[in-house]
Amino acid sequence: MQSKMLKKPWDSIDPNEVGMETTPLFTTPFSQENLTINNNSLMKYAYKKAGPNNQSSHLNLHDKELADLLEAVNLHCKKLTMLWGLVEDCEIKVNQAWLNVTRPLEHPQNINETHMHPRHFTACVYYVQADTNCGDLVLFPPAQTTEYALPPKLVGMGNEFNGTRYTVTPKEGMLISFPGWINHQVKDNFSNNDRISIAFNCDLSGSALDNPTL
Repeated sequence: MQSKMLKKPWDSIDPNEVGMETTPLFTTPFSQENLTINNNSLMKYAYKKAGPNNQSSHLNLHDKELADLLEAVNLHCKKLTMLWGLVEDCEIKVNQAWLNVTRPLEHPQNINETHMHPRHFTACVYYVQADTNCGDLVLFPPAQTTEYALPPKLVGMGNEFNGTRYTVTPKEGMLISFPGWINHQVKDNFSNNDRISIAFNCDLSGSALDNPTL
């Protein structure tokens, strides 16, 4: 059973209402924005690059077809850099990219098992094509035993403390990001069209990483 999701967890509870001071610890950021770029060009590019399993190898970040999207993702990373409060001369930058063409249900290669992106700071996903019922993205908390300790059926009102998974419904033009250490999976594609997404691994970069005085 899936736990109830809260779209704005920071609005869910006033600590004063429960009569004690409460601090959310180790909060996980999930960020989202909608882009207006040429998805028709990206769609053609995706079918050209998709491999036999409908997933490409690492893309060439200098490919002209990726230019507008890469610019938008790098701008997104600059915003994340500020959000994380990183020191000067340290920033989040795109390191790798690949694409996925997920066929409708009758094709066997549409299964995406639970996984994370180890050693990468941020994962980004952009949806080039995403019809209704094309397969939700499900994110899990870093503590994978949460659902054993707190069964979702016992959660009455979702908030930032009791979430055991977060479901994202893909939409064309949507760019999302979350930490690379967050486990996630993609549900089956029940639409009539391919789901096309481009994923990015983003890492910490800059001279601060090698600064021995920090």
